[in-house]
Amino acid sequence: MTPEKDAEKAQSPLEFLQERCKDAPTPAQIDAWKQQVPNARVQFFCPDGKRFFILRGITGLEYRAIQEFAAQNSKDPDYEFRIRLAEKAVLWTNTSGSHKLDDQQLRLGTAGLPETLHAIVSQLSDFYDPVQLFNLTADL
Repeated sequence: MTPEKDAEKAQSPLEFLQERCKDAPTPAQIDAWKQQVPNARVQFFCPDGKRFFILRGITGLEYRAIQEFAAQNSKDPDYEFRIRLAEKAVLWTNTSGSHKLDDQQLRLGTAGLPETLHAIVSQLSDFYDPVQLFNLTADL
């Protein structure tokens, strides 16, 4: 194979998703979501080739509301925050018939999924860890 042939065969993430999931969102649906979300960005996450998630960032108002809810309604506000954040930010998933992710699925699913989704949403919402900040900033 030549690099040109490899490039011709390369799939976009959306093509990958649509090939593996018959009821995947259309390009028009993705574009519509982008019009409605912070920074007009959505990301595709596929941890194992079987489960698919499309996520968005959250606004400052949503962040504050989730924080307040978690603080008032949980003995473990940090964990509750991550659950509610992931639930709010997942636009589409194939892990349920409704294509929505709910807190029950997050609580009963794998232990790392809420943390992982939280990390993706944080990046989409402009929360960066110190290493990323160092790489994204410069003195003028």
